[in-house]
Amino acid sequence: MLHVAPPGRGATISTTASSASQLGPLRKALLSKHVSAMLAGEARQQGTQASPDRGNWAERHPVWTGTLVGFAAGFTLTYAMAANDDPESFIRPIGPGAPALVIGGPIGAGLGALAGWGIARNRDEEATAPPMPE
Repeated sequence: MLHVAPPGRGATISTTASSASQLGPLRKALLSKHVSAMLAGEARQQGTQASPDRGNWAERHPVWTGTLVGFAAGFTLTYAMAANDDPESFIRPIGPGAPALVIGGPIGAGLGALAGWGIARNRDEEATAPPMPE
């Protein structure tokens, strides 16, 4: 559908020839047949080629996995330790959830992230290490 402004408002109708001259160098390069064919070939190749080193989410993101597992472990252990019903205890938190959320979870998450980073670093070093002589 073509919209034309009322007379006197400076309406212009652009054609392909006039709009092609206004394209910048990057747009012209992307619209060229050679570059379009090359990009289409790369997209087709990437879509069909499966990477053998891609595993599940936990294998691809060991630091995040360690963070989540560490937070859960730290939260659970701190919650269990703070949930004592002993009236004789020196420290009685308001509830077991507060220290677990404020102290145990973040400490466990930090330790888990550190462990995940170590695992990822070791895995990357093994992947790039030269083969061992026999």
